[in-house]
Amino acid sequence: MQDRGVRTLALMLAMLLAIGGFPGLLASSDVKLYAAETVQVWQEVGDAGFSGGYISTITMSVYEGTPYVALRDQNDKATVMRYDGSSWTTVGSAGFSVSYASDLSMSIYDGVPYVAYSDGGNDYKTTVMKYTGAGATGWEAVGSAGLSEGLAQYQSLYVYEGTPYVAYKDWQRDGRATVMKYTGAGTTGWEAVGSTGFSTGRADEPSLYMDEGTPYVAYTDLDNDDKATVMKYDEDNGEWITVGSAGFSAGTTLDPSIHVYEGTPYVAYKDGQQEDRATVMKYTGEGATGWEAVGNEGFSLGIISNLSLFVYEDTPYTAFKDWQNGGKATVMKYTGAGATGWEVVGNAGFSAGEIYFTSIYVYDGTPYVAYKDVENSFSATVMRLDIQNAPPSLTASRNADGKMEIAFEEDEAWRGAIAAVKDGTELLSAGTDYNIDAGKITILKELSEGMHFIGIEADGYVNATVVFALSNDFDSGMGTASDPFQVASAEQFDAIRKYLEPNLYFELTSDIDLSGYQDGDGWEPIMSVEGGLTPFQGHLDGNGHIITGLTINRPGANAVGLFGAVDKGSITNMRLENVNIVGAAYVGGLVGGIFGGTISGIYVTGSVSGSFSNVGGMIGSVLGGTISNSYAEVNASGIGNEVGGLAGTSRGVISNSYASGSATGAYFVGGLAGTNLGKIENSYSIGAVTGSGNSGGLVGVNEGSIETSYYDQETSGQSDTGKGEGKTTSEMKTLGTYDGWDYEEVWGLNELIHTGYPYLQWTMQTVHYDSNGGSVIGDQVVAYRGNATKPADPTRTGYSFGGWYTDSGFKLPFDFSTSITSDLTLYAKWKVISSGGGEPTIGPVTSDNGKLQLLAGQAGEVSLDGSITIAVPADAAPQELKITIERLTDTQHLFAKKEILVSSVFEVLKNFPEKFGKAVTLTIVFDSSRLNSHQTAAIFYYDETAKAWVKVSGGKISGNRISVPVDHFTKFAVLAVDSVTGELVTETASEEKDLIDISGHWAEAAIKAAVQEGIIKGYEDGTFKPNAAVTRAEFAVMLMNALKPADGGDELRFTDSLPSWARPSIAQAVKAGIVNGYEDGSFRPGASIIRTELAVMIARAAGADTKEAASTGFADDSLIPVWAKGSIAAVKQLGLVNGRSGNRFAPDDTATRAEAVMIIMNLLHVQERK
Repeated sequence: MQDRGVRTLALMLAMLLAIGGFPGLLASSDVKLYAAETVQVWQEVGDAGFSGGYISTITMSVYEGTPYVALRDQNDKATVMRYDGSSWTTVGSAGFSVSYASDLSMSIYDGVPYVAYSDGGNDYKTTVMKYTGAGATGWEAVGSAGLSEGLAQYQSLYVYEGTPYVAYKDWQRDGRATVMKYTGAGTTGWEAVGSTGFSTGRADEPSLYMDEGTPYVAYTDLDNDDKATVMKYDEDNGEWITVGSAGFSAGTTLDPSIHVYEGTPYVAYKDGQQEDRATVMKYTGEGATGWEAVGNEGFSLGIISNLSLFVYEDTPYTAFKDWQNGGKATVMKYTGAGATGWEVVGNAGFSAGEIYFTSIYVYDGTPYVAYKDVENSFSATVMRLDIQNAPPSLTASRNADGKMEIAFEEDEAWRGAIAAVKDGTELLSAGTDYNIDAGKITILKELSEGMHFIGIEADGYVNATVVFALSNDFDSGMGTASDPFQVASAEQFDAIRKYLEPNLYFELTSDIDLSGYQDGDGWEPIMSVEGGLTPFQGHLDGNGHIITGLTINRPGANAVGLFGAVDKGSITNMRLENVNIVGAAYVGGLVGGIFGGTISGIYVTGSVSGSFSNVGGMIGSVLGGTISNSYAEVNASGIGNEVGGLAGTSRGVISNSYASGSATGAYFVGGLAGTNLGKIENSYSIGAVTGSGNSGGLVGVNEGSIETSYYDQETSGQSDTGKGEGKTTSEMKTLGTYDGWDYEEVWGLNELIHTGYPYLQWTMQTVHYDSNGGSVIGDQVVAYRGNATKPADPTRTGYSFGGWYTDSGFKLPFDFSTSITSDLTLYAKWKVISSGGGEPTIGPVTSDNGKLQLLAGQAGEVSLDGSITIAVPADAAPQELKITIERLTDTQHLFAKKEILVSSVFEVLKNFPEKFGKAVTLTIVFDSSRLNSHQTAAIFYYDETAKAWVKVSGGKISGNRISVPVDHFTKFAVLAVDSVTGELVTETASEEKDLIDISGHWAEAAIKAAVQEGIIKGYEDGTFKPNAAVTRAEFAVMLMNALKPADGGDELRFTDSLPSWARPSIAQAVKAGIVNGYEDGSFRPGASIIRTELAVMIARAAGADTKEAASTGFADDSLIPVWAKGSIAAVKQLGLVNGRSGNRFAPDDTATRAEAVMIIMNLLHVQERK
């Protein structure tokens, strides 16, 4: 048994309630119940005796809330069952083992069950089976069946990071312990971990646990007076060593069970020294044996048997047959309280009758126990600790009116007992703030942004709280056709799998890099198989964006692709580049299988392979729907049948599409589709086709219709007829071949594009030439990633041509060897031509984008967002003038004296240091509402040397605009001054303003506290921007303001420039060992901090023990870099940091300013407690 439990939402919400953790829940997502008080009671999971027949052994695991059991069924074969939420169902075939199976052990990895047993069909050697869903039973042997050298007993299985390990009593080695590991090599695919028969003596009932790749085995040591011994494998020395003393127990042991938690082994056993009561020991390395009892030895009330152990968050739980209670099931856990330190969980002897073979698993703090149920015909029963008289589960979502709706499974008794509904501590008024109807509570009041805790109190029931945030997994949007979800990152794309309901709309707003999902099995195809297949049924518009880094390595899985299955939805306008996908059946670059819907404007490149059937470059199997205006440049291969360059099998419509990659398989192999049972029109293929039979250049087998579709006989190596027309390569590149094709809007043909084969026009990019007053240059059409052809230089009277630039400010000259990946506008640059001592008259130029370029002496005007305007008179500059205006956001360091800012801060730059020959006019819009009756506005510039604001004289106010003459550029802002004296006014002389954008935010209290303590400040516009990314410089300043180190810090030698306002704090943080620079010698003060970096820095600041952790406990632990796991585990243990939705730590996500404040305030609270 292994601890692979993932925290559920309920636990995460409990943490949020306790420490005010990070946000991330959706108003539109399901939210589980969080109950403040509970009454514990054991209840059946599904029906008691659900296996329906006599069983001999049983073992259980719980994966993501779903219990699985493996048992030797009434036919003495292996059967695995899972609870689907309403009933127990078999996983694959019942009795899937070939013959008699005994001593079963099960392990689940990434939702895939593995089972080890003593195999009667293979001389009772050890066999390990894995569920794949393929073949007659859905199960297949891992390596060779009967992998052990001889007879084996007491199998104990653990799958660690996808690699199965199995321990057993090895009769080929005189009954000693052996551990084998699957490597795929050698005769059986298995190899011994260290020596076979490694135990010093005969070993009974070996129990295996893997801790960070290190195997531990506990067993009854028959050659050491039947005492308990634990051994672990020393990888460095290649040998097994004892953990503490061999035979460390005081007396004889039975039913040894081991669990390792964060590097500490625990062992439970039936203790002969304690009158056959239960004992749990823990390895500490101290004392005579290195082991000490957890609580009392022999802590159970009486004799026990069939003992099993699970350690949850350092708390041991045991389940056993309790002879003190008639041989019924009892669970106890260690609390440190009472006479023994152990207490009964729920009630002792909770099963209906006598039991055998307990197996315990604690998931999210909830114990599950499986056993052989004598009361129910010796069949299988699973029980779970539940809450008595709990309210129904609640979900929160927005209804059609935009109101929050709390839905529940209709419970008339609970609904009628509701006495109060609260938003946090605020009591809501019935009929005004909310309505209650059958199955729902509608919140009528307007809710602010941020976290909400809707509490429901019902007489006679436990209080229930539903927690949600008025935000979502995406940048914005409500998932409607008019307001689709905006998907901007890999994490947001991954979140699509949460939204499989029909007719939700998604839209990519940037390219997506999925390389962060390449480890292990790689990307998990988007669909759901819980309770039956649920495909993607929404509409995804890729907006022409590219998805890269897609890797899937699931050779035993079906329905494999970026999406596992699609039905009735649409995927359009998207590019997938260099995919690397391995699956079993129904494997495609984009989709494993499509039941209906539309695929259009898609291309895929890379490789796709499958170990079974229905493998396609883009789609494994088209069971319905339409594929149009798409292509695949994918090498598709499969061991089985139905392999195609675009689709393995098609029962839908393929039109205006092509495939140019190879297709390799056994039978039914085609360049476009392996088998066509639908319709293909106006399409072609040119890739090599290799198959053993029923292969074809376009399709392998055609049982549908094919119209005006072609394949290249020369490149495909095929010459079939009647299922697509074969043409020579030359004919394939000739327009006359494609009679009836649409070359106006769909197709194009150009010998320079796609090597002369037809291309889809949407794949072309337009290069527009803006001649900027010169002669007209026509647009060019360039293939995706092709090159533009440099046109003849344009002409303009009085000017010479200065080249093509990608920006209107003429900073980036265009290189015509650049690959074009999107539509592009190029701008002509001009230079004035001198004419005998005089220059031509040049008219003024205007710009509203904050950038202006003027010729020498030329007049012009530039503005930015209507907030600032600069008017340059003629002859103000004796040379070419370039002006840029930037609105600054990070400005709090500029207002140390608490000046009252009534406008944005602008930095205005020009391309030469000299002052203007003539004054230019600067006009800035200000907010008069920030001024009181005794104040007026004035423009100031910032003196970088004196670090002070200097008033610009000559200001003239017109409405909400103020203008001044200036002769140089720097930072400018409008500040409040006394209307009589004209002197600068500061906040100390006026009422301090609250931050305007934190009301209702989940971190509001922490932000206010941090402001009060001088740790942080808001921006000049009265905002804090809690959801903005925090930079390295900002975090250093925040943290040092909080810690207030007395030391002035080290001398800094970073290669890049550090802002003066942050330099002292950065120096202090560097000296304290909290932050450091990059390998290139830079510090990168403006770089955003990712959550991994944030956790590491705060762990250093806390002085936490950051030794390498086996696991952080987060659901995405595999994505957390090893070097950071110790720090992340430490700050989590200290309560400084929590996960985001789904118990993800999200290590590569950018940390926000609010998160930075919260973690710093949590740190201060921890330090106060110390």
